[in-house]
Amino acid sequence: MTRKEFTRDRPVLTVGVLGHQGHGKTTLVGALTRHLALRHRGGNRAFTTTELLALAGAPTQAPRAVLVPAETPGRRLGLLDCPGARGRYRSVLAALSQCDVAVLVVSAPAAVEPQTREWALAAAAAGVRHLAVFLTRCDEATDSGWLDEVEREVRAALLDCDLPGDDVPVLRGSGLRAYEGDLAWEPPISALAELLEAELPLPARDPDGPFRATLERQCLVSGVGVVGLGRVDRGRLSVGDRVQVLGRRDADAEGRVKSFELFRQSAAAVEAGDPIGVVLTRGSVVLPLARGDVLTAPGALQATTRALASVRFLTTQEGGRHRPVFTNHRAQCFASARDSTATLRLPEGTSMAMPGQVLTITLEFQRPMVLPAGTRFLLRDGCDGFRYLRARKGNPPGWHWGTKRDPLWGGTCAIGTVL
Repeated sequence: MTRKEFTRDRPVLTVGVLGHQGHGKTTLVGALTRHLALRHRGGNRAFTTTELLALAGAPTQAPRAVLVPAETPGRRLGLLDCPGARGRYRSVLAALSQCDVAVLVVSAPAAVEPQTREWALAAAAAGVRHLAVFLTRCDEATDSGWLDEVEREVRAALLDCDLPGDDVPVLRGSGLRAYEGDLAWEPPISALAELLEAELPLPARDPDGPFRATLERQCLVSGVGVVGLGRVDRGRLSVGDRVQVLGRRDADAEGRVKSFELFRQSAAAVEAGDPIGVVLTRGSVVLPLARGDVLTAPGALQATTRALASVRFLTTQEGGRHRPVFTNHRAQCFASARDSTATLRLPEGTSMAMPGQVLTITLEFQRPMVLPAGTRFLLRDGCDGFRYLRARKGNPPGWHWGTKRDPLWGGTCAIGTVL
C-alpha cells in the first residue's frame, strides 16, 4: 500500500505527556485527540485508550512511549504519551529527548508523587524549558482550597527542578469526563488545545547546520526491515543522501537514506524538529539501527569515551544521595536517547563531592557517547529498571536476582552539562 505524501504546510511541535503512573496521561491524550477530531477535523482522528495502550505494547510487552499524530489550524502536533512506571526510565528519557514542550499530568486527589518530581527533573535535563500542567480528576477533588494547595505544590516542585514554576500555566479538568463526552469538562481540554496551538512557543531550531538526528528506538516492519524512530535535531536531509551512524559498539557505519516517514506519511526530505522514521541501506542491505544511535552528516561529529562536564549533585531533598561521592564512583549517564556506565573522576585535590555541590569533573564512559558541547545529562545510581545480583545471606552462600524491594534501589544523583 502506497502511503500518502507528507505536505509541509505548518510548523511541527512534539509534545511530551508526562506524569506519575496511573495519573491519567493516556486518558488525557485520548480526550485531546477526541476534542481535536470534533473541533478541527482535518487529519485528526479520535484515539481510544484501548488503541493507545495497544500501541504502547500493552498487555504483552513493557510499556513504551507512543507518538500520536494530531493537528491544529496552525501546527502539526506529535503527542508523545510517555510511560509513568519508574522502571521505564530509559524509555521516558529517550522519549523526552525528542520533545519540544511538555504537559505534566498531575492527579488532583493524589497531588505530587515521586515520579512527578522525577519526570520533571528528566524534562529539565532533556532541555525542555516550556511546559504546561494539567490537574486532572478534579471531579473527585471539588474543594477549591485543596486544588490551590496542589497547584502551589506543583509549582514548588518545578522550581526545585530548575523549571519556571511561577510562569507555568496550570489547567484544572477531568480527562476521563472529557473523554466520555461530558460537555461540562470540555473547556479545560479546549484550553489545552489553545495552549499547544499558540501559547507554548516553538523552540529555536537550526535547519541550516550539519545534519544530526537521534534515534529513540527501532522497530521491525515486515517487508521493509529495521526502521529507526527519532527526531531531527538540526539540519536537513533528503532521500538518497549519505549519513554516518555514530555510537555503535563496532566501527561507525555509513549508509544512504532509503525512505523517510513523517506522521505516518512518506516524505522526500526532513528538517530540524521533525519526528521521523528512517530506513538506511548500504548497497542492497538494510542497516540495523538501535536506540541511542546518532545519524550525522559524514565527518560532522565523533563519538567519545571521555568528556569534561559541569555537574551539580542533587541534595537529599531533591531526591539525591545521602552520602558523598568519591573519585572513581560509577553511575549510569543518560544523555539524550543514549546511556552508558560512567566513571567519575573528581578534580585533583578534591577528596569528595557532597550533595548540593557543583564541580567540574571528568567522565569516562564504558561505551562511546555522542556529546557535543552544551549537551545536558543525568547521572543515576542503582539499577532502576534492571535486575542485579547481590549476595545472599545465610547458609549456603550464593547469589540471587535482586528485586525492586532491595535497599540498593537507586535514583538520580546529579545533573550536568558537557563543557
